[in-house]
Amino acid sequence: RSTLFPYTTRFRSSYRAKVTQQGRTVIYNFGEPVHGWARVTLRGLKKGEAVEVNGLRYIGTGKTDDQACRRFTTGEAGIVRILLPAGRSANCISRVEAIEVSNE
Repeated sequence: RSTLFPYTTRFRSSYRAKVTQQGRTVIYNFGEPVHGWARVTLRGLKKGEAVEVNGLRYIGTGKTDDQACRRFTTGEAGIVRILLPAGRSANCISRVEAIEVSNE
């Protein structure tokens, strides 16, 4: 817990998730409900390329790594659905984290 963020966080990294792909959609399933955020680190997105993470549309900056993450709202993050731009493979996803947020 910190004074800046008055809640507790627990991280679940992608190495524990079951990963499946259906067309352009890559799904990370952490196997249990997580109330909080999904944070996805993407490598090599071009400036202006759009990626959707659990319904959040993120526009790439063209920098080395981009992170797509809801910061001020929480929701279900135990299953993370990533819709990639046309022509992109799942190799551009370098890390997926489910961040559990609790007010305890």
